[in-house]
Amino acid sequence: MTFAEAAERILSQAGKPLHFRDITERAIELKLIEVDGQTPWNSMNGTLRRLIRQQGEQVPFVSLGDGMFGLREWGLAPRRLPQAQAAPRRERRHKLLPTDYKWRTVADRVRDRLSQRPGFPLFAQMYRGLSGLFIWGLCSMASGLTLLVGHRSSFVQGLAGQFLLWGAAHSTVAYRGMGSVIQQDQAATRAEASPPEMQAQKVWYRQLLLASTAVGLLAMLFGWTMHNRREDEPRQRGTGLGLFTQGSFWLVTSLLHLWLASDRHTRD
Repeated sequence: MTFAEAAERILSQAGKPLHFRDITERAIELKLIEVDGQTPWNSMNGTLRRLIRQQGEQVPFVSLGDGMFGLREWGLAPRRLPQAQAAPRRERRHKLLPTDYKWRTVADRVRDRLSQRPGFPLFAQMYRGLSGLFIWGLCSMASGLTLLVGHRSSFVQGLAGQFLLWGAAHSTVAYRGMGSVIQQDQAATRAEASPPEMQAQKVWYRQLLLASTAVGLLAMLFGWTMHNRREDEPRQRGTGLGLFTQGSFWLVTSLLHLWLASDRHTRD
């Protein structure tokens, strides 16, 4: 099946506009296309844009801008209208612009990312850990914003700052990591990864968890020191408590996943 045929089927099944990366991921997951290179989403985007540019209304999909594509039968306005039919700037402000789809699809893309399930047990475990990290990051940011809105003391500001900083870092790293795990799982599935290759991945995963455990322990110790030695500086004490809380999460979750990744637990 060609990229265009796969895109038409994916969009028809979704019933809504999708980003070309999402179209590509779903097509690969359903094994509708064969991928040779490292960036199949670029091939999908280039193919769809080229067909729209060359064939115009003869192709079944339209470009909505910002990498979004939809089916022509839905009656969506394409990204660029002919000059003779272009509306004045003042009128265009009241029409549905392609950029409106960008923010509407953020929640859908996050939900789709969280709902994916890798096939290999090791990648599935990594994915669950990253999913938990992503949710913890969102909760940390929400907690930090709540503290900033409800209180004005220096102690609470220091605590909220750490929750916002760590929460943003957790969410960003976890979201990108989940995408990377899905790609590795798909590549391993297509290449039929051998046991030695998966064992090498497992060793790398354990080393990453050990490093994460060390980071959590250091953050806890540093946060505890700041909280106890800075009695005359409320903001620093709040920062220390935030570091201690986030470090505790890193330490506990890293140790838990180390236990889950152990050979003894795997055999049991």
